[in-house]
Amino acid sequence: MPRPSRLVGSRPGLRPTAVRRASSLLQKVVLTVDDRRLERVLGSRAAQRVLFGLLASAYMPERGAGLTGELCFEVRRSDGAPASWTLMLGPAGARARAGAGHAPLLTVKAPLAALVHVAAGELDPGDAVLTGQVDLEGDFALAMRLGELFGRE
Repeated sequence: MPRPSRLVGSRPGLRPTAVRRASSLLQKVVLTVDDRRLERVLGSRAAQRVLFGLLASAYMPERGAGLTGELCFEVRRSDGAPASWTLMLGPAGARARAGAGHAPLLTVKAPLAALVHVAAGELDPGDAVLTGQVDLEGDFALAMRLGELFGRE
């Protein structure tokens, strides 16, 4: 289990404002740079820690109806460099940590640029799956609810 200092998670009092601002900034970045530059900006472990921390902050446990488990992301860059991130979902919120999940409910596999485009709202998640940009393993019913659980719907 990772040390608590390595976990990144939500701060309920700041969540709505911080997530909206970060989403707006991410959308501006996605619209103004190509995917190669996007990877240079967001490809570092520190930048990904922030990105997945914001994703954890966007989780809305009240919509999860008691959902508890791991949501794993297997991210790869165009140079082949892989990274795994896990969101631990629970009734009190979500926490992000670097590393693969132990028994994830759902694993999302995608290039970093595709995930960032989805997170910024510039790529429809369904289209990303149908075009092969994003692969899913695990609970497809959960996959269909991700937008709802993370405040997109």
